[in-house]
Amino acid sequence: MALKTGFQLVGTKRQDIIMYDQYRDMNEYYLLKSDFLQ
Repeated sequence: MALKTGFQLVGTKRQDIIMYDQYRDMNEYYLLKSDFLQ
């Protein structure tokens, strides 16, 4: 969903958070202000 709305994948943080007693990887996205204003 994030890629369809203009965000770009920066990378994946391995074992970033604990959810349901297990570590989960989290994808990190960014959107530049100049891309948003177009």
